[in-house]
Amino acid sequence: EYGVCIHEGRFTWQAAGLFLVEDLGARWESVTGCPLPLGGILVRRSLAGETVGRIQNVVKASIQYALENRDQTLPSMRRYAQELNDRVIWQHVELYVNQWTVDLGPVGTNALQRLSAMAQPLGIHNGQPLQIFDVY
Repeated sequence: EYGVCIHEGRFTWQAAGLFLVEDLGARWESVTGCPLPLGGILVRRSLAGETVGRIQNVVKASIQYALENRDQTLPSMRRYAQELNDRVIWQHVELYVNQWTVDLGPVGTNALQRLSAMAQPLGIHNGQPLQIFDVY
C-alpha cells in the first residue's frame, strides 16, 4: 500500500496518481540541517594514493566534461532514465548534480559524517572514521 519514490519519481509521482505521505529528503534536512547524501564514488582503503589520485582525476574530468557539454550527455542519460521526458531528466540532474558533486566542502562533509554517526548505532556502519576525498 505504500512505496518510496526515488530518482525521477520525485518529479512524477503526482502525475501517476500517487499521494505524498512523507518526503524523506525533506525530513532528513529538517532533522539534521544537512543536505541528503545520495551517493558517492568509493575506493578501497588499501589502494595506493597514486591510484586514488588517478581515479579522482578521471572522475573530475568526467564531471567537468558533462557540465560543459550538457547536450552531449542527454542520449546517455535517456538510456538509463526511468522517465524519458527531457524536462524531468534535467530536473533530476540539476537537483542531484550540484556544487557538492564538484566540491564536497564542509557542508557535504558534515552531511556524510552525520549520516555515519546515525548509522553506527543501527549497526549499518562499523564506526571506522570516514576518509573523505573531494574530486578536486
